[in-house]
Amino acid sequence: MWARVQEGEQPAEDSAELLKESERVFTGSLGLISGINRTNAKAVFNDKQTISDAIAERDVTGKQRDFLSTVAEVASTRQDRYSKSEVKFLPNRVDCATSKAGGANWPNSSASWIPGSRN
Repeated sequence: MWARVQEGEQPAEDSAELLKESERVFTGSLGLISGINRTNAKAVFNDKQTISDAIAERDVTGKQRDFLSTVAEVASTRQDRYSKSEVKFLPNRVDCATSKAGGANWPNSSASWIPGSRN
């Protein structure tokens, strides 16, 4: 591996020592993260979940929200047309009522949340 240094200059730090230090940091981080994950897998969050379960649910819910936000953003993007010969974009049904916010399991087998789906 090469680092870039201006011609005629010396590196500010020893790259070999920096690589050794980074390995120590990553090894230490692995130990800490593994310990935290083991604790979270055993620690009760509520009557039905461990902390790991709650973290996973939070992460998936966040990804669902990001997905639906992106769909809404793309669907509401303004399209300027200067002539009738330019491509016209039409809205397409996205049934967000099937999402978790609507009370159903999301995504569901009807796939009505998929743009272009007619279910």
